[in-house]
Amino acid sequence: MEYFSSFFSKDLIDLIIYHKHQYSVQQSGSSINTNYKTKDFLAIHLYVGIIKLPRYVDYWSEQFRVEKVAGIVSLKKYQALRKYLHFNDNAMANDYLYYKIQPILDIVKKNCNAIPNEKQQLIYEMMVPFKGSRAGSRKLYIKSKHKIGGFKFFFRARAFGIVYDFVVYGGSDTFRHHQFSNKEENMGLGSKVVLGLCQTISNPAVTIVYIDNFFTSRELMRHLRQEYGILALGTIRGNRLRGCMVPTDKTVSLGTSLQKVDNEKNVVVLKQVDNKEVLLASNFVGIEPITSVKGFSKMERKKGDVPCPNIVKKYNVHMGGVDVADMLIALYRTHFKAKKLYLTIFGHLLNLCVIHAWLLNRREAALMKEKYNDGLKTIQVNVAEMLLQKDRLALAGAPTSVNEKLVKRPSAPRPVMEVRLDKYDLSPICAEKAQCRHYKDRQSRIKCMKCNMTLCLISVRNCFYESHHQ
Repeated sequence: MEYFSSFFSKDLIDLIIYHKHQYSVQQSGSSINTNYKTKDFLAIHLYVGIIKLPRYVDYWSEQFRVEKVAGIVSLKKYQALRKYLHFNDNAMANDYLYYKIQPILDIVKKNCNAIPNEKQQLIYEMMVPFKGSRAGSRKLYIKSKHKIGGFKFFFRARAFGIVYDFVVYGGSDTFRHHQFSNKEENMGLGSKVVLGLCQTISNPAVTIVYIDNFFTSRELMRHLRQEYGILALGTIRGNRLRGCMVPTDKTVSLGTSLQKVDNEKNVVVLKQVDNKEVLLASNFVGIEPITSVKGFSKMERKKGDVPCPNIVKKYNVHMGGVDVADMLIALYRTHFKAKKLYLTIFGHLLNLCVIHAWLLNRREAALMKEKYNDGLKTIQVNVAEMLLQKDRLALAGAPTSVNEKLVKRPSAPRPVMEVRLDKYDLSPICAEKAQCRHYKDRQSRIKCMKCNMTLCLISVRNCFYESHHQ
């Protein structure tokens, strides 16, 4: 819980409360008095990420009511919280697409930057699914990431999902909050993403960054080492070799590795031909030493020892954990089904804070050589419970949540008409005194065992008969 609070910090919650009141005054002329319910709203969406239903109103409906959600606040109160949820001042809005979510992005990014960096780091892209049309050209589609379009995040993280920094793609506004030299300004999008993320590395001289072919270029490899002191390794596309001539597949036999070295720029380009062509570039490692690994030899058509250059081995080892954070967030995604694009991004950041709490807790347990059995789902539930109960006054007799007695319980649903009128197995039984479902102004102790409805059954009024024959 302390880890979660270090990412989703108190200043972030205070910011949400402030702008929620500000926005409600701007819209309705009065402030929405729900300070303590902001945490309830967050807890609801953490539960919703685990318990999936088609529409959010279903959690309060008679047919599908989920007590873990509906027992926290009423539907009307939830809708008011959802309506006025805001993160920035609309009166000062500009043309920046992410203006309304920028304060949240800044706080979460600052908290991620505070994590002690490890030596081996990855840079990759992640998609945040969004079906709305208000994102315009900022909404992208990547076949390998998600079946629907969405927003693209670029992350710098460790191999097992802990994120140190991120950049949200915004077209020409992507680097609105970054500063580059004149030389860096002329580099492509992929290179500028890597440079922007590497600016916040705490100790660049001992850091190795692994990237894929979307980002890699020979110029980037040279610039990272000379200007930042950062070592880098990644796959590279054939059209970015910039005069580095490598043989075609037809002239290279299977299982062959060819290396080109630029000693002046300290860049190595390697071509590995196995099942398909692979091009890699690095500014610190090359082909030597060549070791043997277990694999399928296409030349010998059998499994066995396969030669593996050092540059390929390092890339395979450290890029194996790519997209771990993406996978973990997708498991119990806190999805806001709304047209407001900033709510979708807010839910993504909330999930990111939860998986950080889980991953860092696991890492601490491993360092202490302690057994750790809690799964991500358990941690998400625990965080929701913490938001509901921490620093709150407990209500006497509240069995499931601190707000349960404040929420009106719905009446029991009426049975389907065809079942109620089939005149089969209608058995009256004695039950607790309750309001008659047919004659609302009277109470009765008789209940239909089949319909589960309380009904009058006395000499002057036979609601039991009337209800099953009308």
